[in-house]
Amino acid sequence: MNQNNSINIGGLEFSLDELAHIRPEKDLNKLEQFYQDPTLKNFKLKGNKVRDLIVSKLNQSSDQFEKQTGKRPGLGIIQSGDLLQSNTYVKIKEKKAVEAGFNVFKAKFKDCVDQKMIEDKIIEFNNSDLVHGFIIQLPLIPQEKFNIGELIKQIDPTKDADCFHPYNVGLFYSGDGYALAPATPQGTLMILQAYGIHLEHEDKTIYSAAISGRSDIAGKPFGRIIEAKQNNYNVDYHLMNSRTDTKKFFKTGSYNILISAIGKANYYRPEDVPQTTKIIIDVGVNFIKNPNYVAGAKGKKGREFIQVGDFHKTAYEKAKIVVPSPGGSGPGTVAALLVNTWKLACKKENFL
Repeated sequence: MNQNNSINIGGLEFSLDELAHIRPEKDLNKLEQFYQDPTLKNFKLKGNKVRDLIVSKLNQSSDQFEKQTGKRPGLGIIQSGDLLQSNTYVKIKEKKAVEAGFNVFKAKFKDCVDQKMIEDKIIEFNNSDLVHGFIIQLPLIPQEKFNIGELIKQIDPTKDADCFHPYNVGLFYSGDGYALAPATPQGTLMILQAYGIHLEHEDKTIYSAAISGRSDIAGKPFGRIIEAKQNNYNVDYHLMNSRTDTKKFFKTGSYNILISAIGKANYYRPEDVPQTTKIIIDVGVNFIKNPNYVAGAKGKKGREFIQVGDFHKTAYEKAKIVVPSPGGSGPGTVAALLVNTWKLACKKENFL
């Protein structure tokens, strides 16, 4: 366990006092004992708390940034269509960026938009001195109108807050000193760091992880992050694609970490989780009909659709520690997006 008085999370320094309201124990020795307790089950890591801690730190740093540069860090968002999920994500990203002290430049297009209009907005953001990083909120609607790969290639790599541009992807996979990382796995890593969780056995022997889903956004970069020397993890992993019988693979393996990013609602059940599992990381974002929906009701009952993960909530009981969905990797993704934008702004404006 690290005995330092501060912890680096996403390039930001946090004191142990700042982390005390997140961690179950402030004392590092007691914290280690807490996680090693054989009776510990289904301890959910609260991504919202970690995200808001990072937002607060960025807000303090943004004030100093403005004093030195005369600018605020600027986040650009390009969105097309009126998809409910995208509207929700953009609203949260915009809200948290403002709370972090950032300026937000949002370009939302109607369904009549075409490839050229998006390209023009990319060029505008590329050339703007006020936009330090920006994203294209996917999917763009209507999807059949767009060549997403070509649009991403037109983003200035020095403003690629999602780390999707081929140049940045190459840097991410080519060495241990990468500057940016895709937001979803990086955000999950920051949650684990904030809670003081180390991905290795108590005797420092190697952990074994199974990753279900090999998308460029989540699955593949998860593997890269947990094997990177700079993160001081001790993990061997297996990456599975859509043709793999992942349930069988999970059950027959002696995995300590299960990560899923396949987008199948409540797919994994308790019987699919091996007894060796210590950590479940649920990256699945799925919307299903709310069985308790009441039209006009307030709160959760008034939502026609609710979000669930790839793991059924009962499957979480088989693990000691859980990064759940919702409430875990989603808020972590937002935090990582803001951290990426902050890093791009600091580099652009020579702010140290």
